Amino acid sequence: MNKINVCRLFLHVILLAIGLNSCISVEFEDEETNTSLSNIKVITRSSAESHIDYPISVYAFAEDGTMKGYKKIESADESLSFALPEGKYNLVAFSNYSDYTFSSTPNYGDLVSMPESNYSDYPLMRGSAFVNLGSSSQSVNILLSYIVSDVIFNLSNVPASVNQVQLTLSSLYNKLGFNGDYSGSETVHVNCTKKDNLWTSDHFYVFGSSSPNLSVSISLVGSDATNTYGYVYNEKLLPGIPYQMNGSYQDGLAINGAFHSGEWAENIVANFTFGPGNEEHLPEYEVSTIPFSNSVWNGHVVVKTAYTSNTEADLTLISLNEWSGLTSAYHATKPNDAANAAMNYSEAGLTDWHIPSKEEASYLKSIYSGDQLSALSNTLESAGGVPVMDEDDSGTNIRYLCENATQTFVFKSGSSLSKAGATVSSYRLRLVKTVHVKEK
Repeated sequence: MNKINVCRLFLHVILLAIGLNSCISVEFEDEETNTSLSNIKVITRSSAESHIDYPISVYAFAEDGTMKGYKKIESADESLSFALPEGKYNLVAFSNYSDYTFSSTPNYGDLVSMPESNYSDYPLMRGSAFVNLGSSSQSVNILLSYIVSDVIFNLSNVPASVNQVQLTLSSLYNKLGFNGDYSGSETVHVNCTKKDNLWTSDHFYVFGSSSPNLSVSISLVGSDATNTYGYVYNEKLLPGIPYQMNGSYQDGLAINGAFHSGEWAENIVANFTFGPGNEEHLPEYEVSTIPFSNSVWNGHVVVKTAYTSNTEADLTLISLNEWSGLTSAYHATKPNDAANAAMNYSEAGLTDWHIPSKEEASYLKSIYSGDQLSALSNTLESAGGVPVMDEDDSGTNIRYLCENATQTFVFKSGSSLSKAGATVSSYRLRLVKTVHVKEK
């Protein structure tokens, strides 16, 4: 019988103290055998200064999306192995998944679900890598990253007559694909408990916001009445970021939200207030007539008009300015190019612009392509803005950042959103903003 060259895959789970991420190192070693299967050996080791949470589950998916291998590593002392045919595989690893729901025999496109509450007590981590398992020696790293937001509410000075505090957050993703895509849109209900003079939600973990705006309501339940205060935060909850929301009840509820980095991500701070008679919504303006799509309103270009009634509508605006030469959120040294552009942008008195979500990007590329894109460019130029393009002078597609600078899109109908690259420094960016208008 002829011998077939195969390789042995050694999966080393290396516990590294690197803050946001932990690393799995996958090494491939040549070996000759009389079988067509490649032996995959999973080895874990730890160091005194390192930390990673076990168990870790590792899946191997073939090119057609079918699962060809699965192993669970219960501790740093374990060594497990399984066999795979030579070929191309997507390796996916999860950690901290105690109360999440997984299919017993998933495909690459299957979903991981939150508990029925739509939030978890455990911060899920995920990592993936593509490997061509053949006869040559090679190595690849799987980077485990937090793919949930860490949220906690602390409310002080709540009236003594209140005996229960309930939180409602919407809309939030409740599913995650093995391929890393989020889906679903649900509401999360969380009860606070009183500790000394502080009402706290404790930490809970969510997949992040499924819409550009996060709606929060806080219900203060007393023996005689329930008062509910609402707030619309015009940003998304992002994975890998802890959100600490500290509120103080003062003739209404004043919330100062500090997004602390902890051991997760770079510090982000946002402050807002809400209370009786001070409920905040989308910025609202009175108009004589509702502006239509691809028109100029108050010096801004409208790309979408969504009627909420016969006399009211939500307008999606696109920035007159365009940024070029940007990097994605995956870039090693400049991951905040797009976020900084959004944070610092102001247009004719309007602030709080944001990077398009993938839903907004899908709308833009489906509506504004070909002649419609040319028409939009003409409108932008008439308002003093920069035209938007789908190709450069050489005919190469121009890719714009979206979904918190983790994905890209082209202004062409039928094109697909793609994961942004970690080394590319030629992406472009258009910001968007939503406002509410009503006829006088």
